[in-house]
Amino acid sequence: MPTIVIILPIITRPTERPARAAQDQVREPFMVGSRKNGTSSRNVSGTSARKAAISTSHEVKELRSEAQRLDEQFSVLCAKWREALPEREVLLAACTAATQKAVTGRVEQLNRQLKDELLQQQLYFSTLQQRLTEAPLWSSSALCQELFDRMHGYLHLVGEDLESRKKQLQARFELGVRLAPEIVENFTREFVPLASNMLPFSRTSTAATAISSPFNTQGGISEESDGNGCGTLVSNVFICKLPASVNISRIFQHVVDNLKNISVELEHRLGVLLEVKVLMIVPPSDYEVEMGPSTYYAHVERQDGEMRGAHTNRAWTGKLVSDDLAVIVTDFVDEDDEEAIDAARREGQETQVGSGDASWIPPIPKSGLRIDICMLLTIARVKDPETQESYVLMRRLRVHRYNLPPSSPLLHHELHKLLSYFKGDFHLAMLSDAVRVRVTTTTLFDAGSESV
Repeated sequence: MPTIVIILPIITRPTERPARAAQDQVREPFMVGSRKNGTSSRNVSGTSARKAAISTSHEVKELRSEAQRLDEQFSVLCAKWREALPEREVLLAACTAATQKAVTGRVEQLNRQLKDELLQQQLYFSTLQQRLTEAPLWSSSALCQELFDRMHGYLHLVGEDLESRKKQLQARFELGVRLAPEIVENFTREFVPLASNMLPFSRTSTAATAISSPFNTQGGISEESDGNGCGTLVSNVFICKLPASVNISRIFQHVVDNLKNISVELEHRLGVLLEVKVLMIVPPSDYEVEMGPSTYYAHVERQDGEMRGAHTNRAWTGKLVSDDLAVIVTDFVDEDDEEAIDAARREGQETQVGSGDASWIPPIPKSGLRIDICMLLTIARVKDPETQESYVLMRRLRVHRYNLPPSSPLLHHELHKLLSYFKGDFHLAMLSDAVRVRVTTTTLFDAGSESV
């Protein structure tokens, strides 16, 4: 069967090309202005406004009809502008100004849109803040920061003169001893009814805090510490009721002795190694220096585990105010000129040793970790407001400040290790042991006297 080939002629419109050329000639100034400013006929979002397509062919038809309609509108506008502004230079300037105005309008619209989004985000964040204050842990976290602010003020020991430095510390301690009973009362009043003779009360809280510069680390910032000045506060409120027959002066002396031996007890009970060095006398000693009645100041550095090198400048004082009140205050020194001078002196000596010995090994840089401690402890004889019976109340406020963020795994491990230390069990066990030893010693002494 023969193959039939049908040839269809291609029909063209002879008038289409001249018409298109005429339109291009009319549009030329406008197209120049458009190309010059890099604008397009799309909307603010950058996509052409189009109707929902039912199918691909239908969408193509709609796009073609829309393009034709816009093309016709553009041609009419070009003709009007060209008729109103026959001079080419004026027309180009007008096109440029109109294009810039359109661009400015779109920018302003986008700016308003972004400002509205920013306002919505701010309102959303404020809502989160408001909800955060309603969280159960919010009050304890806020209490933690407030407690630290009341217990510690920035302290900088200036100069190298020993007597001057003692006076600075004594002035701080006199203020602390005077304010301690009121501060302890304000922060423990609501918790006193929760403590009993059989079971002490203890509550530990944490909070993030900002550590302002300068923060004297004498060795830079640790890899674990936060270079942005974010730290963590860990606070504890401890209340213990004792029988009215307890001698406050003896309990006070036991607590003072325990503070003197805290490094030994920490190593024995918790495996925490502390190196205690004096900053007040030259040459330095390996023991704390006594500056007055139960008043001490020393540089304390950890020597165990991941917290090795963490240090602080610890100072504490104790005073038996009366037969019914004893106060112990522990604080820390933020900056000490003597410490900085000693560090520079040691660095110079190490440099001299290293230059003359080829086998000299440079020392390990000092850690930037710090553990600063504040504590207020009062032992007072009080009366129960309901029964009017007297008893002895031992109350302790304690805050540790770490220059580690709350998210640090190192901090989590540290708190888990020292949980009994924070809760007060550690100190209560030390006090019980001291009382038991004293009672045993007294009994043996009395028995020996009777036998003689």
